[in-house]
Amino acid sequence: MRLGVFISLGGLIFQSLAMAVLAPDQVGAKVKGAFLYNLNRHTDAVPFLKIAAEAGDRESQYFLGEVLRKRATFVNDLSKHWFELAAHQNDVYAMMRLFKTSDEVCRYLNNCAPETRSPKHWRETAHAFAMARAAKGDGEAMYQLYLMSGEFDWLIKSAEAGFGEGQYWLSVEYRQGEGFFIVPGRRLKTADKWLVAAANSNYVPAIEELTTLLAERNDIAGIMYWTERAAKAGGIEATVDLAAWMTDTSDYLKLPLDLVKGYGLMLVVAQAELPSRRGIDERQLKELERRMEPEQITAGKAFAEERKKTNAPLSRFPIRYGL
Repeated sequence: MRLGVFISLGGLIFQSLAMAVLAPDQVGAKVKGAFLYNLNRHTDAVPFLKIAAEAGDRESQYFLGEVLRKRATFVNDLSKHWFELAAHQNDVYAMMRLFKTSDEVCRYLNNCAPETRSPKHWRETAHAFAMARAAKGDGEAMYQLYLMSGEFDWLIKSAEAGFGEGQYWLSVEYRQGEGFFIVPGRRLKTADKWLVAAANSNYVPAIEELTTLLAERNDIAGIMYWTERAAKAGGIEATVDLAAWMTDTSDYLKLPLDLVKGYGLMLVVAQAELPSRRGIDERQLKELERRMEPEQITAGKAFAEERKKTNAPLSRFPIRYGL
C-alpha cells in the first residue's frame, strides 16, 4: 500500500492512501469474502476478507471492520484498525464509524496507531467528501449526508438522484408518518411511488417489499415479474420462491412444472447457504431427485452452473451502514 498525494477538501488536508492493486489470488479472496459477507456468513468471510484487506483493498477493510464490530457489538480496537485503513482510502462509511468512536484512551496512554485521527477530523472529512460528491449529483453521497445529519431533505435529494437505498428508505419514512401531506391518500401513493422507484433501481429489499404488497392485492403478474427480477439481481429469497413455484403445480401462481430449472435454482441456494441451513435445502433436493430422471438431474446441475455465471451472486443485501 502506497501513500498518495495530499488532498484538500474544504480546508481539510490529509494524506490519502493510493488504491490497492490486487494480485489475481487477492482478487479471488476479495470476491469470495464479499460474497460470504453479503450472505451474512461472517465467520466464513473473515479469512478471505483478511487476505484482500491486508493487500490494501478498501471495501474488504470496511467489511472486515464491520464483521469485527458486530462480533464485539461495538467498535473495538480490532475493528477500528480496519475502519481507519479504509477511511484513509476515503471510505465515507468507515469515517462515519470512526467519528462516533472516542480516541481518548489511546491518547491518554500515548499508544494510538499511526493512522488514528480524532473523531472531529473524521466527521469533518466525511462531510467534506460527501458534500463534494453530492455537488456532482451522487445520490449515495446525499444518502450519507442524511445518515450523518438526520436532515430529511438529504434523503429526498438522494431518492430524486436515483439512489435505490435512498428511494427505499424514503418510502419507509413516508409510510411511517414522516413528511406532511394535505390530500388524503397522497402519503401512501407517494410511499408506493418511491418503493417502485427503488425496485426499478434493482434494490432487492425494495423488490421484496413490493412483491409482498402485490400479493396482498392479488397481482399475480406483478408478483411473477418482480420475483424473477429480484432473483436475477441475487435475491436469495426470490430464488427460493421461484424454485418452489417451478416444482409445485399446486401453488396458486400455477407456473408450468419445470423440475430441471427448479432443481437448479435450489442447488444454487443450497451451495450458498450456511451449513446449518444447508441440510434443509439438501433434503429438498433429495425429494426433488426422487421425482426426476437421471438426465434431468444432470441438466439441473448444468443449469445451476450457468445460472451462477449469468446472474448476480446470491445475497441477503445487508445494509451498508446499519446497527
